[in-house]
Amino acid sequence: MLNIAKLENINITWPVTLEIEKDQSIEIEVKFKVLPDDQIKELALKGDKSLLNAVITGWNGIGQDDETALLFSPKNLDRMNNFSFFRMQVVSAYYEAISTFARKNSKRR
Repeated sequence: MLNIAKLENINITWPVTLEIEKDQSIEIEVKFKVLPDDQIKELALKGDKSLLNAVITGWNGIGQDDETALLFSPKNLDRMNNFSFFRMQVVSAYYEAISTFARKNSKRR
């Protein structure tokens, strides 16, 4: 039996390569919550910040000036969302993650 509660609580940890400058990129990991398609569409219409605020539940590989990890929090997500390069690349990674997840978990007969 398909458990709808499990579907509503799926999280995916996904590698994201952030292109910082022409020849500089950084690999981070972002933990995404998988949302139903209608919610994704509604949030996407509100903009990248709204979508990312709803789907990002954690990360690894983001640091502060003193080289310590920048812990995930709504405040720190807002800080990162102020950078368009971050938003654009992480939104793209989210769509890649959920489409790959869907393909890997679909069974064809």
